[in-house]
Amino acid sequence: MMLDQRRFLTARQISRLFLRGDAEAILDPATRARALAAADRQVNRRILRPLKDSELVSVVRPFLTGETTPLARKEVNLLTAQGAALVRQAYLDEELGRQLKWHRGLAGIDNTNQAHAALLNDVFILLRRGMGSGWTLRGWRDDRDLSQLTQQGAIGVGGFGPDAVFVLSLRSDTAKDEHFPFMVELDRGTESVWSLRQPTRDWTAKIERYLTYLAGSQRSDPLWRGVSHPPIVLTLAATANRRDTLLEATRQIGGDDRFWFATYQPLLADHDPRRLLWHAPWQRPSGLATTLAAFLGVSDVSLLAT
Repeated sequence: MMLDQRRFLTARQISRLFLRGDAEAILDPATRARALAAADRQVNRRILRPLKDSELVSVVRPFLTGETTPLARKEVNLLTAQGAALVRQAYLDEELGRQLKWHRGLAGIDNTNQAHAALLNDVFILLRRGMGSGWTLRGWRDDRDLSQLTQQGAIGVGGFGPDAVFVLSLRSDTAKDEHFPFMVELDRGTESVWSLRQPTRDWTAKIERYLTYLAGSQRSDPLWRGVSHPPIVLTLAATANRRDTLLEATRQIGGDDRFWFATYQPLLADHDPRRLLWHAPWQRPSGLATTLAAFLGVSDVSLLAT
């Protein structure tokens, strides 16, 4: 099911989701490296090889931006038609209304979209693994989901199309649960910041559309039903220079501290995902940096603390 929901997964992403456990929180670097290598070796043996032998999963090798190299030819694993049929039946059996996302064209997706989707998967995996202490990840919708919902007229974010949205929810035994919404922008440096030729498609035009949405229709958008806090827009850039350029452009056109900026490479490191998620620094237009932990008042955020 995870392969269907995420389009595809690399072996490393599968290991992070299902096998690494708390290995990344080990403090000693050598011991941590051995534990991670042992977990990663199990991916093919325990998960992928049986699925491939049963012809439920196939492998393609696109060029993907990686954690350690700018561009690498990596194996990604995706469902076959036979595997998709099995997942479709599982969705029917669970009776939760989930729909199959797989389609035959996934194997032919171009390298640019593969790299974009791979980074979205990394963000989702970090969020999923970073939960604890009463926090849960809810309502993750990526660009495919948002495009489909927009076409159906079900939501109102189609004018600018964030790459993903999600909600962090804090369970309470004595009061109503709290829900904090976020919108994600993945910037790989392919979009102009200021464009004279296509001024409606540059970064500043996108931010202006965000500002219009946040000031008006966001409050009535069904996407945020039951959520009282305003969304925070998280922008993840490829480099620190690009991050700072986008931040400054956002500030110049009136963007405020609802817009947060960071680079994505540090979030992909082989370290405790809870600390990476909650304590990663985010820059804001006011010049005041923050973290998710500081913003949401979270303190105990280590895998080893659970």
